[in-house]
Amino acid sequence: MKVAHLSEPAEERVVYRDGLGVREWRDTGTGELVEWFHLDPAFAGVETPLRDRVTRLAKLQHVKFARILGLEAATKGRGPILVSSHVPGSRLADVLEMAGHGLITFEAGAGLQVLRDVLSALAVLHDSRNVAHGSLGPERVVLTPTGRVVMVEHVLGAALDRLQRPRHQLWREWRVPTPPAAGIVRFDMTTDLAQAGLLGLAVLLGRPLEEEEYPHRLRGLLPLVQDRIGRSPAAAIASDVVTLLERLAPLDSRRAFKTVRDAQQAYEGLFSGGAAALGASPARVKAVVAAVAAIAAAKAPASASAAPDDSTARVALAGFLTRT
Repeated sequence: MKVAHLSEPAEERVVYRDGLGVREWRDTGTGELVEWFHLDPAFAGVETPLRDRVTRLAKLQHVKFARILGLEAATKGRGPILVSSHVPGSRLADVLEMAGHGLITFEAGAGLQVLRDVLSALAVLHDSRNVAHGSLGPERVVLTPTGRVVMVEHVLGAALDRLQRPRHQLWREWRVPTPPAAGIVRFDMTTDLAQAGLLGLAVLLGRPLEEEEYPHRLRGLLPLVQDRIGRSPAAAIASDVVTLLERLAPLDSRRAFKTVRDAQQAYEGLFSGGAAALGASPARVKAVVAAVAAIAAAKAPASASAAPDDSTARVALAGFLTRT
């Protein structure tokens, strides 16, 4: 799919922005919405592994993933543009930011469900495509209005591996965590498991991880997670969830999960008595997205009415930050 490079995406079309780049929605003219991800110029130097990964995953059509449509080459001073299908909803990072500010309630049950869906999606990527995600985090997960959890931008791993940026820079500038270890950074399946563990910590805390909490203050967050789950319908499994997070992150490297399938099976085993009874269900996620949409509807200007649903969390959060 050929797209035109813009000096700066129009603000009313911006879906999400972070250190990795700017995403905007576009209408193809056929009524289909796509998303253009204007990547950081650093990715111009690693376009070949990025393009190879795009080609490899272009045929992945799964309800848990945005469809990858193509990659437009970088031009002078600008990074390449990743083109993918548009997934209506709210970025998990924005939702957690709103919850952290007290704008919405993100219950432990919603967090438990999000982690279930993330592990399930990661298993699809690892088992059916033998590919690592590499940049898994709340910034690259969308919660849809129907309560689905969808991974987006899941093609960056090989390019990040080639870039070889320092661990602290990856985290502080791009919010891409990598397990502390000697030697070079690897964006492999082991890193995916650790990233899933950190995402699990965030959703079960009901807020984003603070910059200074990673990597050395994570263990101190576990009692907070256990206390929060302990005050929910899932109280009976609170300690087991914390043990699983220790193995997933991993904060206990001696007992770290070897594969995502092992982690998924261990996690699903906690819900043997029924996930809904423990408060973990798509309905909980759907309620969170509805709360975000309600706040956004009250804050959005009339001119934003044509924007797709995934701008809702950004609109609501921007309105809050402007007031404060």
